[in-house]
Amino acid sequence: MNTGTLCEIPANNGGIKMAIIFDVITSKIFPGILISIVTSFITVRLSIKQFYTQKWWERKADTYSKIIEELSYLQYYFGELFDEGIKIKKINSDVHEELWKNFSHSKQQIYKIYASGAFIISEKSTKSLEELVKNIEQESSNGDYVGDFDRWYGAVKKCIQIIRDEAKKELKKK
Repeated sequence: MNTGTLCEIPANNGGIKMAIIFDVITSKIFPGILISIVTSFITVRLSIKQFYTQKWWERKADTYSKIIEELSYLQYYFGELFDEGIKIKKINSDVHEELWKNFSHSKQQIYKIYASGAFIISEKSTKSLEELVKNIEQESSNGDYVGDFDRWYGAVKKCIQIIRDEAKKELKKK
């Protein structure tokens, strides 16, 4: 038996293997798993945020489109009645009834959007709709309906321009 050699192999080399495996797990595998989990979490959060941003943008675009559509009909209606009032054209009763029905619907939609739209559209757009609603509710005290139609037509035209400008600004942010 040689007790003085430096080349002795310890009897417990299984412990060394376990230490090496543990070292590999803690220095290589665990950080990789941790990075994967963190990356997945961040990716999911960013995807969800992008999804909600896209949905919000779509909702704004739909609301602005609906406003422009309804305002365009109001403008058409006031223009038709103005033209009839100054005797440029004659509107028969069936057409007049259809115009009134569509006007009432568009006016109701504008009021509804005005009431709830502040949540979706810009403050300037909301104020513009508010001014329009107030303007449409005011009739001339002297019964000048032709003048009213002309004034309302101009108010709707102004409102459309403001809404278009605001929509362009807001929807560009996508």
